[in-house]
Amino acid sequence: MSTSRKLAFDDLWSLQTMGNLALSPDGRCVALVMHQADKASNETRSAIWLLHLDERGYAISEPRQLTGGSKNDTYPVWAPDSRHLLFLSNRAGAKNQLWLIDTTGGEPYKLTSILHGVSEAAWSPDGR
Repeated sequence: MSTSRKLAFDDLWSLQTMGNLALSPDGRCVALVMHQADKASNETRSAIWLLHLDERGYAISEPRQLTGGSKNDTYPVWAPDSRHLLFLSNRAGAKNQLWLIDTTGGEPYKLTSILHGVSEAAWSPDGR
């Protein structure tokens, strides 16, 4: 038998919250951002997760973490091919830069080194 208790301040450190969602152009995958606070550093971090869907839009597996680390990976944007994602991250410094990752596996690749950082990204219709 479990006993109930009031939510304590320290419980907040263990909560994860969902951020941005992006549906792939083919409708078969959702990229979602999960945020979590780190008590030791008193910072938040975020990672991009993938959830694969069947033809009716139902999840066919558990979500899979695509990115990770001690920084923030946010604002995923799908390529027209439904295989690659652009995202913003501060993993290589204080300012967000644009990164690219193949959703079938591999490490992210840094695309920009802009002094004041990047605030949004988009693909052209032809995927360039």
